[in-house]
Amino acid sequence: MDALVTKEMNALVTKAEATQKRANLAARLVNGLSSEGKRWKEDVGKLSEQMRLLVGDVLLSSSFVAYIAPFTRQIRDALVDEKSRTTR
Repeated sequence: MDALVTKEMNALVTKAEATQKRANLAARLVNGLSSEGKRWKEDVGKLSEQMRLLVGDVLLSSSFVAYIAPFTRQIRDALVDEKSRTTR
């Protein structure tokens, strides 16, 4: 009878240890995801700002394309190269 009780107790201890291990892993996961939530909120703020500026960026880009359209290919390439160097 004592052997049966000991065996059941060992099985319960093993199961409790496995459950504790899973709980620890779950806690680590939740803590990791909470920092991701903070990062995602910051990214949403950055995306909102980029979205606000998008209309102006498109307007500026399209006006540049309209301006350089009548020039020859060589002149357009030179203008684009110059613009890309000065805006970096």
